[in-house]
Amino acid sequence: MGRATLPEGHSQILTTLNNLGTALFREKRFSESAPIFEQVYQEQLERFGAEHQATLATAANLATNYFSAGRYADSLQHYLAVHKASQRLPSLRGYTQEYLEVCLRLDKRAEAEPLFAEVLAFVRATYPAGSEKLASALTRNGQVWLEFGAAAQAEPLLAESYEIRARLQPDKWSTFAARSALGAAVLARDAFAEAEPHLTAGASGLLERESAVPASGLPRIDDAIARVVELYTRWNAAAPSAELAEKLALWQARQKVREKK
Repeated sequence: MGRATLPEGHSQILTTLNNLGTALFREKRFSESAPIFEQVYQEQLERFGAEHQATLATAANLATNYFSAGRYADSLQHYLAVHKASQRLPSLRGYTQEYLEVCLRLDKRAEAEPLFAEVLAFVRATYPAGSEKLASALTRNGQVWLEFGAAAQAEPLLAESYEIRARLQPDKWSTFAARSALGAAVLARDAFAEAEPHLTAGASGLLERESAVPASGLPRIDDAIARVVELYTRWNAAAPSAELAEKLALWQARQKVREKK
């Protein structure tokens, strides 16, 4: 039996379905929202064609749904279509960030590399200089660079993000998370003494503010502590000393406490 189609002229039904899919997506019920977006996309594809703005908007929703559910391969073709169309439809340019991350996760580095410049240009054109939103976008991009082994590209973005956060929100937990990320980029070039204050202050600040960290941000604490342990492990291996061994033991103990939680 073929797929049932909606009656002609019932665009309101598509709008209702799309709204339902969006509501389920916002509740992170990705397995329920995906088939709804898929149905809306297929209907629009048949009625309007692949290049219609409504079809592309739904393709973007569907790609983001797949992305959020970890279905990176499924999202790729939709992100590619949305990215191509974004040259004539500026409203779609915000999806380039996710397209970039999908390319990297699928080890498509050749496709990913030119996207970094696009994303950064979009971010700087969209958010005011020195704003919290700019800092958040820079942190995200810097962490993507870090995750995929490009610390040299990550460091200036993370440094700028941390500077903004330290000025605007010096006591907020996310400022310390940003400082830890900056320290990781510095550590990647084996600048142990330079990385130390960023990594230790970042981890300590997060531990002190753990009660203010949302559940989604708790892994940042573990990451920050792991970075300090990595710092002292590598530093002590390169230049052994009792002081470094003592610091390493202290942070390893803190790490074990966290692991028991």
